This record gives sequence, structure tokens and C-alpha cells, in this order.
Amino acid sequence: MTVYAITDTKKGRTGIAPTYLHTTHLTFTLPVLYLSFMSFCFSIYLLKFFIYVYSWTLFYTSFRFREIFVYCLTETVTSQPAKRKRRNEKSHSTTRSPAEQLPPTWSHDCSSYLSADAEFVPSHNTGPRSLPDSLQKDSGPSEYLNLFWTDDVWCMLVENTNRHAEYVREEQPSCYVAKKFEPVTVDEMKAFFGCRIAIECLVQKDRYEQYWRVKDSWLTQTPGFGKVFTRDRFLAIWSLMHCVDMRDCTVDKTDKIYKSRPVFDYLMEKFPLYYYPECELSLDEGMIPTKNALSFKQYIKDKPIRWGIKTFLLCESKTGYIVNASVYTGKSVSDTSFIKQYSRI
Repeated sequence: MTVYAITDTKKGRTGIAPTYLHTTHLTFTLPVLYLSFMSFCFSIYLLKFFIYVYSWTLFYTSFRFREIFVYCLTETVTSQPAKRKRRNEKSHSTTRSPAEQLPPTWSHDCSSYLSADAEFVPSHNTGPRSLPDSLQKDSGPSEYLNLFWTDDVWCMLVENTNRHAEYVREEQPSCYVAKKFEPVTVDEMKAFFGCRIAIECLVQKDRYEQYWRVKDSWLTQTPGFGKVFTRDRFLAIWSLMHCVDMRDCTVDKTDKIYKSRPVFDYLMEKFPLYYYPECELSLDEGMIPTKNALSFKQYIKDKPIRWGIKTFLLCESKTGYIVNASVYTGKSVSDTSFIKQYSRI
């Protein structure tokens, strides 16, 4: 801070007063000095970078020049013998001994085999068989479904669902669903499966309860489900549906799919009964999509369906018709029951 003397000529007084002009000068000068210093440092850094790049370029160019020079000197002396050597190796590799030039011989005499022995001669006529007279080419999908999913399956589901409701009512008296559950009928079970197919294939919502919501917008409402079932009735059938009697002591509960085994085995018996495949068969893996908490659920990243239940499918190559199948439930000891099932085809 600088102090200046100030004289008042009118009153004849003299005094001192400070001035802050130097502060303004410093405020303007410091950024300029800082920018100048940074520009100087950047210039030095840039100069060092160019020197570094130039030195490495000069070194690499001299190294490559020396390599090319040595290569040219050695190639003029050794190029011709090297080419001759490669030509000799090529001619030696293509030369075969008289024994190698003879055609290969079979280890067994094949003259006794005839071409007719290699032809596919099925014991039955291939294609559809044992079809009922009521099933024609213009029949609907439901009639073809009834060919495999017969009334025996519907009765099995209805009887075991009602038995399971009684079983839960005895084991858990406080269960509200089992306590209020009324026996289901065959027609009601068919309607339930129709709603389940519509939920899985036609209309997608987050929760089952949303299919019965009436407060939604008219664009997102699904009033058709409410005309078939009430919400509680649908959820009750869905929670108690069974195809096996849990009180049956003969049921093998070590089987991981014992709850659906009766229906699966029934379908596997029906598939080869109405169709006889040709000789071109395909045995490959298939995935049943699911993300439920199952111990045998598989994850295969190369499949279109990555999460699901892996099954082994024996199909006809031309039509894709499933002749037989087996569900993979994990590693186990060698089981020949799957092979025995194929022996009847």
C-alpha cells in the first residue's frame, strides 16, 4: 500500500491518504503472468515431444535400412539355391511309390453284399396310422389335440386335483384356498386350460390378477377372462391342480418330475401309436422355457431359449414329428429305460 500527502489549499490543511492503485495492477498482471508461464511450459513439453518422435523415427529408419541392405546382399547370393531347394522338395512330395499309387483295398470281402441290403425296409407303412375315421384332412386343431390329449387325461387331472384339495384340507386346516375349494369338473378344467393358453400366447400381463381388473383403461381391459372364471376360482384351480395322488405310496418321489410323470408318459405312448417315422431321424436337445426354481433347470447360451428344462427329442427329420422324448433331470447312473422305449418303434 502506498501513502500520499494531500494538501487542502482552501483551508490550509495537510493530510495523508492511502491509495490502492497497485492492487488493481496486480489483479490484472497475475493472470497474464500465469498464462505466459503455462505457455512457456507447454512449448518446452511440445519441443521435447518432437525431439523424442524424431529420434525414434531416425533410429527405426536406420535400422530398417540396414536390414534391407543386408537382405539384398544375402539374397543375391542365396536366392537361386533356395528356389531350387524348394522346387526339389515340391517334386519329392508329389512323387509316390508304386504301392501308394494302388487303390485302397477293403478289409472284408464286400462282394456278397447287395444294394438291396442297404435299403430301408420298414416293417410297417410309414406315415400316419391307426387314425380314427372321424379325423379327416379338414379337421380342426381341437380334433387333432383330442387324438393325444384324450378324456383319460382330463379325468386324471380332475380326480387328482380334487384329491389334492382334500389332502391339503387335512394337512393344513387353516388353508383358505383348500377350505373354500369346490370340486372341479371336466368342462371347468378345459376352460382353465383355455385361459392358460390365452395368458401364455395371446395376452401378456405382469400378474394373473391383472387379467380380471375392471379399473384399467378400456384399451387394456380383458373382460373375457371374467366371463369364464372369477379371479379367486382361477387362482384356486391353478394352486391345487395335480395329476398324481400325494397319498399314493407307490409313487416314486425320488423322480424329480414325479408330479407330471403320468401325463408325460401317457403322451409318449400316444406319439408313436399314430405315426410311423421314416428312416431319417434326428436325436437332439430341446428346451422347455421356464425360469422357475428347479434343481434341474439348465442354462445353454447357444440355444434360442437359454433358460429352461432340457429334453432329448427323437424326431423325424422331414416333418419334425416327435417320436419319443426324455426329460433331463441331472446326472444319474446309466439307465436303459429310454433305449427300451425306442425298441418298440
